[in-house]
Amino acid sequence: MKKTIYPIALLSALFGCVTSTPIVEKNIEFKECSKIKLNVSCHNKRLISTLGLDNGSQVIEALGIDSNLDAVNALKKIETQHAYDKALINYYIGSLYLKSDMKKEALIYFEHAAKNADLNPNEYKTTLRNLAELSFSLGYYDTAKSHILKYYDYMEITQQHHFDQYLSKINNEKQNEANSPTLTHRVAPKHPEKAVELGINGYVQLTFDLNRQGEPTNITVLKSQPQGVFEKEATLALEKWRYRVNLTDTGNVIGGKQLFLQLNFQTQQ
Repeated sequence: MKKTIYPIALLSALFGCVTSTPIVEKNIEFKECSKIKLNVSCHNKRLISTLGLDNGSQVIEALGIDSNLDAVNALKKIETQHAYDKALINYYIGSLYLKSDMKKEALIYFEHAAKNADLNPNEYKTTLRNLAELSFSLGYYDTAKSHILKYYDYMEITQQHHFDQYLSKINNEKQNEANSPTLTHRVAPKHPEKAVELGINGYVQLTFDLNRQGEPTNITVLKSQPQGVFEKEATLALEKWRYRVNLTDTGNVIGGKQLFLQLNFQTQQ
C-alpha cells in the first residue's frame, strides 16, 4: 500500500493556519445571527476553524494513500474530541466514498459532516449540495427535497437554480406514485401437493399488465426455480388479483404496463 507523506509545513497551505487546538470560539455577531437562521451570510461571520496539528497530520497522511477505501479506513481510525475535526474527517470520508461511486455510504458520512454545521462555510455549502445530489440520484426524493430546500435557504437562493428541475421531477414522481395501481385483492398461490410431499421450495417471477378494471393481463413467466413446478399455480393465483387503477385523460392505465412480481413457494417447517 503506497503512501504519500506530506510534511507538516504543507498543512498551512492545505488547511490554512494550523494550531495545536482547533478554534472553536464563535464571535458574538455569528452567535446572534445564527439564532435566527443559519445561512451563508451569517456563517461567514464565524471565526474560521482549523484542524488541530496532530489530527491534521493524520488526515494528510490518510489522504496520501492511493486506495480510496484504504484512505477511508485510515480516516476512520483517527480519534478526536473536536467538533470541527470530526465534521471535516466525515466530509473527507464522504468524498472518498463518492469518488468510489459508493453513494449510500457517501450520503451517510456527508450527513454526519453536516449535522451540527461545524464545517466552515465553503465545506458546509459543498456538503449540502452533495447531500441533495446523492439523495436525488438514489431515489430518496423526500430526503432530496429537504436537502435542496435547506441548500436554497442556506445560499439565500431566490432565482432559478438547476436544482429546480430536481424539484419538478420529485413532484412528478410523487404524483405518479399517488396514481400508481394499488392492490385491493390478493389470492395466495397453492403449493402443489407433490412439491409439498417432496419438500420442494421455490419461486416464480412474472410480469403483467393491468386493464381498466384492474385485472392482470398478459401474464408472462420470466423465471422459475425449479422449472416446471410452480408456474401454473403462480399464474392462476395472479389472475385472481385485483388492483385499483387510475386512468389518463386518454383512458390508459397509469403505471399499468410491465409490472413485476415474485411469488415464493415455501413449505411449512
